[in-house]
Amino acid sequence: MINTSYATINTGVYSNTKQSSSVQETTGTFMDAMTKAGAEKTSEKKSGHIEESMQKYPQYASHWKSVISKGHQILKADPPIKARDEMTMEEYKSYIGSLIDKIPVDISQSSTETSIVISDEAWETMKDDPDFEAYVIGGLEYNFTFQNPWMTPPRVKRYEVLQIGVPMENGSGSSWGDLSYGTTADSDAHFRKLSKGESFRKKPDPQVIRRIEAKRLEEKRQKTEREKELVEKQRRMKESYEKVFRERSEATDFLENYEYETPNAALQAYELLFGIGMGMF
Repeated sequence: MINTSYATINTGVYSNTKQSSSVQETTGTFMDAMTKAGAEKTSEKKSGHIEESMQKYPQYASHWKSVISKGHQILKADPPIKARDEMTMEEYKSYIGSLIDKIPVDISQSSTETSIVISDEAWETMKDDPDFEAYVIGGLEYNFTFQNPWMTPPRVKRYEVLQIGVPMENGSGSSWGDLSYGTTADSDAHFRKLSKGESFRKKPDPQVIRRIEAKRLEEKRQKTEREKELVEKQRRMKESYEKVFRERSEATDFLENYEYETPNAALQAYELLFGIGMGMF
């Protein structure tokens, strides 16, 4: 109504024709133009600016090309049931989610809980730009299938947050062990905080987690046993020291009151004292 009135007023000012016919014609032309402009804006495809990113960061270009190629292979092998333009965003997210679920995980990553946070802009760009979509899928495949030499075999539970934005260099990732923040509860709380607004979750293998927890319990038991053995060893050493000290004190008292009746008596007494004291050194 506002736009139509604005067109009508301007038509009355700038036209010498009658209002009855020219107003409707001019107003209709204005509204058609506005509708066409809106349609063009709506149909404009989003771009991941792949080429621009590669030119800006040539040191990463080779890796980006590799993951994009892998992503296209995965997408080609498991295409959606209908064209992306015909999908609602929820349908598209469901399709991408099914692809992520099928990506295998290397054994070194099997104790890692991963949160994948995809921004709204990234979702729209993935849906519109095939190369950016391939970059995301290929990048996730690279991440999950990578063999982490520091985690083979898995020794701790890990947390990982992958944040995907546009352009590619706006993505980021972080990971830490479940005891990195003091306790497992603290590390888990940090994970939940960073995972706010997450899109997908990759959970660790429960069997691997159980093995890690069992190993930790065994290591704790062994540590307790070692501490007990150390305490017992210290107790025995203390008793031995006290015994030697006692015997040496008795020998010293003996020498102080000893009357030497033979030339070798003093030497014999010294050897007696030295022999008793050796255990202390």
